[in-house]
Amino acid sequence: MTLAADPLQDALINQFGLADLVVDMASLANSVTRFREQGIVLPTFGQLADPSTIDPATASAVAAIDKNAPDPKNLWRVHWYNDISGNRVEVPDHVVLTKELVSGILKARRGRSLFLIDIAVPRDVDPAVNELENVYLYDIDELQGVVDSSLEERKAAADKAGAMLETEVKGFDFWRQTLTIAPTIAAMSDRLHDVGRAEIERFKRRMQGMTPEQEKAVEELVRGVVQKILHPAIRTLKGSLQRGRASDVASLYHNVFDLGPAAGGAHPQDGAPTAEGPEPPRGPHRIVQGGRE
Repeated sequence: MTLAADPLQDALINQFGLADLVVDMASLANSVTRFREQGIVLPTFGQLADPSTIDPATASAVAAIDKNAPDPKNLWRVHWYNDISGNRVEVPDHVVLTKELVSGILKARRGRSLFLIDIAVPRDVDPAVNELENVYLYDIDELQGVVDSSLEERKAAADKAGAMLETEVKGFDFWRQTLTIAPTIAAMSDRLHDVGRAEIERFKRRMQGMTPEQEKAVEELVRGVVQKILHPAIRTLKGSLQRGRASDVASLYHNVFDLGPAAGGAHPQDGAPTAEGPEPPRGPHRIVQGGRE
């Protein structure tokens, strides 16, 4: 900041940045003296910004003269609530910050960069301002370009997030279905091996006279038959995981092999075959029970 000995010059330099527009301080001082002698009073910047603060007597005196007359009182009309016809308006008229105005401001900034953001429609800043060195103007068009470019980035990020979410959902569903098939495989194995052991016990009286080695061979034979029945069923159940049908297949097996409710309360789809009904069960259920009801 530059400190000037003269209070008027100090105000021009440090408050308004207008010192570079005054080429002759002596002429300025002479003008101030003449204004004082003629009784010419200028409005303050505060009064121009808010005309309601102007003294009522002054406002009445201004209203009494022709707005086009070369009268110094008309300087009080030149405020931000004055339209092009010189009439008072409630909302300030549109003012465009021109290249020339910004150039004057830029000189007072002594080489410091000036960033301007104009999002008004119509514009508040002339695009020619961008031609000035160290002045950076961002208007609605450029900001819209930034928004559009970031929108594409956000869309790409959203697509990526959607793909990640889809993968996680599939993974969760796969894990959920594994909770269904593990108990089903265990229950089905227990059920069929129980049936095999029950059949051996039922036919034991017919196996009298067999040596322990022969009895063991019969048990191994029954266990092998049960395993062969289980193998394709388990393979199909595990394959249904990849198709997202494990719960349906598990429910079907629970009905076919009379295993009780499936884990998670799953039920076969409408129309899926079950062991219920007036007719005797068919398929593996009948075979492993020996064909008798």
